[in-house]
Amino acid sequence: MSDYQPPEDVTKQTADFLRRVASLNLPPMTSLTAQEAREQMERAIAARDVPAPPIKETRELRIPGPGGLIPARLYLPNEIASNPPGLVVYYHGGGHVIGSLFSHDASARGLCHHGRCAVLSIDYRMAPEDVFPASVDDSYASLVWAHDNAEKLGVDASKIAVAGDSAGGNLAAVMALMARNQNGPKVRYQVLIYPLVDYRCKSPSYERYGKGYGILEAETMYWFQKHYLGQ
Repeated sequence: MSDYQPPEDVTKQTADFLRRVASLNLPPMTSLTAQEAREQMERAIAARDVPAPPIKETRELRIPGPGGLIPARLYLPNEIASNPPGLVVYYHGGGHVIGSLFSHDASARGLCHHGRCAVLSIDYRMAPEDVFPASVDDSYASLVWAHDNAEKLGVDASKIAVAGDSAGGNLAAVMALMARNQNGPKVRYQVLIYPLVDYRCKSPSYERYGKGYGILEAETMYWFQKHYLGQ
């Protein structure tokens, strides 16, 4: 894709980023199996040379869930904004198909370091092996568990936020609604990072920005949609 030319309506910074992505010559995600797409993402993340923000420590956890134990990772900050610190329950992105604790480790560390709070990153079940609502069930079970075990985690149960990027932003928003509607944990904040909030995938932006703007094209979103909803 050496002849790739970014769209004219993007900033120079975005154009440079799109050129770098094109230079990787990655196969379209729609041509891959879910497992191949996961492996491609993990390789791309591993190849990045990004300094990790300093934090105090991490802990590997297993949370009881409706489909078995849910892998999770707790991040504790060097400096805290309150004692005990607040907790962000974090859900990674990836269209409910790809992504992992590893792929979003830098994101969780950044939230922990800059927010001066603890972060609990959740490795929920994903499609197509486990379609909707498996990820929702795991995410809510993790949120309830974190609240109920706040003292053991060393965090403040009254200062819990939910956060996520892309598909994880979808889950974070759903968690806030479920916690409210089911009289669950009191969620103080929700942090939605370019969240996926409409799985109909039919807004005008799919026509305007659906092709030529990087890896996440309209056809890729339909690929995620099909896997996640089991269509």
